[in-house]
Amino acid sequence: MAGAERPETTSNRLELVGIYAHEINNHLTVILGSCDMASAAGLSPQDTAAYLREIRTSAMAIARLAKGLEPLQH
Repeated sequence: MAGAERPETTSNRLELVGIYAHEINNHLTVILGSCDMASAAGLSPQDTAAYLREIRTSAMAIARLAKGLEPLQH
């Protein structure tokens, strides 16, 4: 029976990795877009601060996602 359970576990892990990769890519898109916008000439300090908050929020989300991947190592 243990042999029958292993492929399902591997399949579940691969599915979770795919979900995590998608989520990480979503946040990276926000970070990169916000970096581009924050570096645009003529932005007000308030607009720049708002883009920096978006960058920080997405970076923190990626950190949480990475933490969630740790159990998949086993």
